[in-house]
Amino acid sequence: MISSTYPSWVTAESLQKDDTAEHQAALNKLIIEVRAKLDTGIGQKILQEAWSSVTRHFFEGEPIFAAALLLRAGAKISPGDLKHLRKLAEKIEPPSVKNMNVGLCGPGRAQFMAALDSYKHGIPRNFCEPSCFCCGKTEVDTGRPPFSCKSCKDKGLEGWYCDRACQKKDWQQHKKTCGKPTGVTKAF
Repeated sequence: MISSTYPSWVTAESLQKDDTAEHQAALNKLIIEVRAKLDTGIGQKILQEAWSSVTRHFFEGEPIFAAALLLRAGAKISPGDLKHLRKLAEKIEPPSVKNMNVGLCGPGRAQFMAALDSYKHGIPRNFCEPSCFCCGKTEVDTGRPPFSCKSCKDKGLEGWYCDRACQKKDWQQHKKTCGKPTGVTKAF
């Protein structure tokens, strides 16, 4: 056992990136356990605390990060909170030193919005799998894996799209960073 914060069956090796069936089974078991705990009311309390932090600290990202935790576990989120989260995510400004919302703009925002759109209690959302930089959809949403921008892929970077229409729609934004390392490749 690596720490008292993890169940006894979680080892240091199982926390490393591993796509084996054994790892996936352990991860799924952990997600189910976390969801069960969050659904006892803890998840709602976390989200309520995050909402109150917006008025206390003026940091609008906290409810989004709390919701991302709940979405990852497939935990309960009320319809009212889903509506408010959508409005909040839509109005967050591009990143700056002042607001530090790096993961909440561009592809991160699109991925979060797609997660809200497809939310179903009990169905965890994996924010680590590739998602379309334009609409945020993943393979789970479209039934096929997103394809990589050729220029980015050739340079070992990430630029994902679910179809050519999304790639074309996002071109004005993506061309600013296409094929150039940005230092930020994951939404969450």
